[in-house]
Amino acid sequence: EAPMRAAEIYARAREADLPALWKGKLHTGNSRYTSNWTPCCGEATRKDRGSISKVNGVWRWRCFACNKGGTAIDYIAMTEGMSPEEAAKRLAGGKIEPTKVCDAPRIEERKPTAAGEAVTKVIAALKAHPIAPEVRAYLEGRGIRSHVIDEAKRRGFLTCLPAKPQDAVLWLESHVGKDLLADAGMWLKRWPAAAYRPLGFINGSAKTIELRMLGVDGDSPKAIQYGVQDHPLVWKPKGAVKRVLVVEGGVDLLSMVDMGEDDTALIIGIFGTSSWRDAWGRRIAEKYPAAHWEIATDDDEPGHVCAEAISVQLDRLGKTWERRMPFAGKDWNEALASIAA
Repeated sequence: EAPMRAAEIYARAREADLPALWKGKLHTGNSRYTSNWTPCCGEATRKDRGSISKVNGVWRWRCFACNKGGTAIDYIAMTEGMSPEEAAKRLAGGKIEPTKVCDAPRIEERKPTAAGEAVTKVIAALKAHPIAPEVRAYLEGRGIRSHVIDEAKRRGFLTCLPAKPQDAVLWLESHVGKDLLADAGMWLKRWPAAAYRPLGFINGSAKTIELRMLGVDGDSPKAIQYGVQDHPLVWKPKGAVKRVLVVEGGVDLLSMVDMGEDDTALIIGIFGTSSWRDAWGRRIAEKYPAAHWEIATDDDEPGHVCAEAISVQLDRLGKTWERRMPFAGKDWNEALASIAA
């Protein structure tokens, strides 16, 4: 066999089956794998320390702890202590034996559970609470105008509780009930988590709610989701759907609405970069076959990885799409703030 040129060596090496070479345990996702082990940072308790996804036909990995990553070439170079050139030659020569073969099964939609049904009832009760002044002030402080907040409330997209935890607990006990909150898994220790997270975003089926803090409280997570994520956050446009616009979370979604993006765009908000479901993409593509997609996740590493995963599915579905980046800051709320200041 004639010697291969360098470009051919690298091209063949990039075709390597990276999941089969991975030394850590792999967990199947929608269109990618996650792993609690990465070659750069080792093993962790979280199963999503790193990810492996196929982008434009090439397997790529990423460590979310240190942001290192790359192709199979970079993986072998790091694990075997080689230069990238040596790793590419080794992969192209077929001298790496797979350690395992991983078939990624299709992930089925989660079935409703007793806890999920209880969350739906809690969400219905939370909708009765008016917009608290502190919640309105928080959103307006992030550049989202009052009429957008009111429309979000009218649509059932946004809900809130009293901003003071003691008042929130009293309201929850009298209007929702401790037993229902406990059935929903929302009563933690002595108080419900909702008492500290008065701002809530509700998904398209009203079966999932994301509860958010109005500030930062040490190591406590700023947002917690409850329920069954069978739908993302959804904001339908004023007119016909010509575009599908995908962003991260409720605040970015409302920021897009405030900038008038809902004139022709169906705006989809996802609960974190790992929550995208292939079923969502299929349903939206079938319902709006002529719509052009804009992937507007954050301008950071998780946002880019998420965008890659969505773009892979859109390519499979034959949809036209583009990667849309914030014109200021790393997300669309920061972009809105730059013009609202």
